[in-house]
Amino acid sequence: MGFCLHNNAAIAALAAQGAGAKKVLIVDWDVHHGNGTQEIFDGSKSVLYVSLHRHEGGKFYPGTGAAHEVVDSSLPPPPPKVKHMFVI
Repeated sequence: MGFCLHNNAAIAALAAQGAGAKKVLIVDWDVHHGNGTQEIFDGSKSVLYVSLHRHEGGKFYPGTGAAHEVVDSSLPPPPPKVKHMFVI
């Protein structure tokens, strides 16, 4: 998957929920897509995972994290006249 032996972000998010947090935001800001963290919380209604990473058309390790892989499919489509939609 990725570089993590133990996923500290996931452990911290679950610990925060165990301590009473209703919602958790994880912002992963480094050069690699956090595909493991994304997979752990994919479909979670209480944890939002955001990854800011280098992609280079899938040529940069781990090769995941293209826009179609990371945008929440439950978001409404952009209005008809909008050419680009950026989700942050």
